[in-house]
Amino acid sequence: MRVPRYEGRARAVVFVALGLMIAGCAGQRGPMGEAESKQLQDQSYAAARKCDVTYSPNDAKVAVARAKCHTEAWNILRPTMPYPEVLDKLIAKRIEIGQKVQNGEMTVAQASTAIEKARAEAATEEQQRRGAGPLGGISLFPSSQ
Repeated sequence: MRVPRYEGRARAVVFVALGLMIAGCAGQRGPMGEAESKQLQDQSYAAARKCDVTYSPNDAKVAVARAKCHTEAWNILRPTMPYPEVLDKLIAKRIEIGQKVQNGEMTVAQASTAIEKARAEAATEEQQRRGAGPLGGISLFPSSQ
């Protein structure tokens, strides 16, 4: 099934951001080798791809299940994250948005916009917490634009 361009772009942004977290911040939480980080990243990507195959982004009936599936994929990377509570907020927002889509209160296009807004808010919060920390102020949730 074909994924709309905006949905694919948003998903790519999230996984690029999570990959940057692995590459740049794993040392903040404790010793984690590059090989272990890469293994977790590969596992997360594989889980996300399985979600995309199992739950169509265009099917409002499975929006909550899709959001929860992606949550499980993202949680694989949790040990590498310096601020997991920022991810928790983003996950909660994504599930809330999925519920609105599934209940007919929001379209898939509106949901994509809302998820992008939530991602931007997470990036802002993460950047404020870190300041000019170990990544020199580079956001772990880069803008897709």
